[in-house]
Amino acid sequence: MPASYFAIVLGLTSLGTVWRVAERAWQPPSFVAEWIHVVAGVAWAALVAFSIVKTLLAGAGLRQASRSGLR
Repeated sequence: MPASYFAIVLGLTSLGTVWRVAERAWQPPSFVAEWIHVVAGVAWAALVAFSIVKTLLAGAGLRQASRSGLR
């Protein structure tokens, strides 16, 4: 899983923030910003969990790769 997937979370968070700013100017539904931030939080938690599981499952290979990269 590429680390660039975390950019998805940044984009969702920015969208939620922009929606909150738009609420002041155009009065769209306010619950949308909250749901966007909830989705961003869930996506972030899922990506972190998948990264931890991947690291735990590939522990020996990662240690060997890090040792060979230091030479």
